[in-house]
Amino acid sequence: MKPLNTKERDSSFWSFALFFSLTVILITCVVSLNFIIPEKQFAELKVQVKEYANFKAKQSGFMSQIDAINSEFKEYNLPGKSQSFLQNDISKKNIALEEAIGSENATNKVYRRMIENYKTMLSLKASLSDAGKQLSEANAALNDCESENRKVEKELKDKQEKQ
Repeated sequence: MKPLNTKERDSSFWSFALFFSLTVILITCVVSLNFIIPEKQFAELKVQVKEYANFKAKQSGFMSQIDAINSEFKEYNLPGKSQSFLQNDISKKNIALEEAIGSENATNKVYRRMIENYKTMLSLKASLSDAGKQLSEANAALNDCESENRKVEKELKDKQEKQ
């Protein structure tokens, strides 16, 4: 006994098989993409975290060197400190900082400006120190002149009183 509607049954079966296959393929693709995409994103995030850690380590090293230079600048005007030694030491540290800076980017431009500012501060402190020495020499000469002027005035008064 053969059914009368075999063509309809066959077409319905193949339609069901096609839609079932498409649905299974679609669900399988979605589930596999659900696992593949986060793994790729996670790998990218790992790379970004490593880059950030390297950047942070470089920046903390740079800032520790800057702190060392700042402490030497604070010691620069203290009495009893050798200013020429501190000046040479600060210059060496500035050179080391310049060598430590890598390729050009926005952060490194800021670092270069900081180093240029330290060089300017160092030259200004040296000229200020020289100006302070010149001022103390000028004050000593002025005091000598004032004391000599008093002596001359006193001698002049004595001569006028004698006459």
